[in-house]
Amino acid sequence: MTREYPVKKSIKLSPDFILEVVKAFSDDAKIEGDRVICSIPGLSMIDFTISNKKLVVETKSAKDNPDPMKTVKQFNQIIEKITGYSVKERKKIMSKL
Repeated sequence: MTREYPVKKSIKLSPDFILEVVKAFSDDAKIEGDRVICSIPGLSMIDFTISNKKLVVETKSAKDNPDPMKTVKQFNQIIEKITGYSVKERKKIMSKL
């Protein structure tokens, strides 16, 4: 599944910045070209790219996920740290579109 997330203007979005944030959550985070790729329990692959000053995230679910709620919480924490927007703020922005 691919999604686009808005990023606060005060955040300088770059692959190095994304990698720095993601390393706190994933041991296998790496930069491949202009992408940052990692995984967390429940998501076998998370692919971060930057397009038109927005964060584009593609995810692939793992076949077995022992705790889906923990996966969602951890994923939302990663997105919040990168974009600067909480889940509530992102929902409000998306509802305006």
